[in-house]
Amino acid sequence: MQVILEDFFKEEKHLWGDVEFLSQFLMVGDNLETDILFGKNAGVKTCFVYSGISLYPPDEKLSELLERIEPDYTYMAFTLSGQPE
Repeated sequence: MQVILEDFFKEEKHLWGDVEFLSQFLMVGDNLETDILFGKNAGVKTCFVYSGISLYPPDEKLSELLERIEPDYTYMAFTLSGQPE
């Protein structure tokens, strides 16, 4: 997948300028196999959040995925400031 994304960004350089812009992004997600893996393959920093489908404490499968995929950051919860409760 990384090769496909890199090829896309190279081929569509007129849209993006330089792929260095990716260093300005953070992929946040609660699914290691989709959200975080996509971010890693795209070359952006990743933040895994225990919520949604991935709850704390991690079970055996999630622990194995965390060791294999290794997000850059991990948070117990994520909220947006200014949002109504």
